[in-house]
Amino acid sequence: MKLIINGIFILLMFSAAQCIAADKYNVMSYNILCVECGVDDWEVAVWIKRRDYVFSIIETTSPDMVGLQEVMGVQLKDIYERFGDIYSIKYADAGALGNEDDSSRFFRNVSLIKKSKLTIISERVVLLPDGEENDIPSDDGAKFDRSFLELKLKDNIKDSMVYFINTHFDSHSGQARRDSGAYLNSYINSLNQPVLLVGDFNSEPETTPIQNLVKGDSASVSDLMCDYSKNIKIGENVDRRDYCEDVTYLIGNQLRIDYIFGTPEFTCTNANRYGAEYLPVPDPLLIPVDGEVIFLTDFSKTLPSDHVAITCEIVL
Repeated sequence: MKLIINGIFILLMFSAAQCIAADKYNVMSYNILCVECGVDDWEVAVWIKRRDYVFSIIETTSPDMVGLQEVMGVQLKDIYERFGDIYSIKYADAGALGNEDDSSRFFRNVSLIKKSKLTIISERVVLLPDGEENDIPSDDGAKFDRSFLELKLKDNIKDSMVYFINTHFDSHSGQARRDSGAYLNSYINSLNQPVLLVGDFNSEPETTPIQNLVKGDSASVSDLMCDYSKNIKIGENVDRRDYCEDVTYLIGNQLRIDYIFGTPEFTCTNANRYGAEYLPVPDPLLIPVDGEVIFLTDFSKTLPSDHVAITCEIVL
């Protein structure tokens, strides 16, 4: 009888531990820097040099949910080959769910969901407002529709539900960004469910697009990394980085424009950033330019991306 009671106790403790573990998620957002057209020899070569470093960040941190931005077809193919066994991979292409393998296409938002932890129940792509100023084309004459990729997820242990939304706001139009922030805030409130929102918002914390999401009585989410920094107690042996101010875009003015947001059910218990170090590539890179081969001797000063990867360990 004692052995039976002990066995039941151990089983109950194991089940309780599983339930506790199911409440925790490691979440990442990472703009991996697109391979411009995906076909030029030198651009592909630079991605090949960056690729293993970018992928090692994902492998080392082992997130349960990943939101990637600026992913092109040639990069998506590599992502499938490297992570397809571990993650369910979904992507949005010009406001629609894409399925075909086309290395030249621009799949702006790509989400990876760890199969062992979560199951995708439904998926949806929603176009964001284009803004009255958004008639300005990008440098190559193209104009991309901006959207968010929404995944409804079920925890494999608890059967609880969570929405994971991955987005990339417009880089040209301030009005489009403001409208997108207001639209997403209203949309998340309408779900009335636990929601994690990640992405490159092309907006600093004090700007209207972000304030639309986090300020006021109707605010739908909070800035989880900033909240983590504010809640660190004096004397705790933890990272002292101020994630309320920490830059995520590393080029030029160096801005904080990437975020992990969550509805009130979520708390970030640990935050981090990766990919701010220059690539350790001592060998020169051969690059064909206008039919001639030149040496890019300072490639060791190249970053894996112009953005850092940001992560939060989250408790629901």
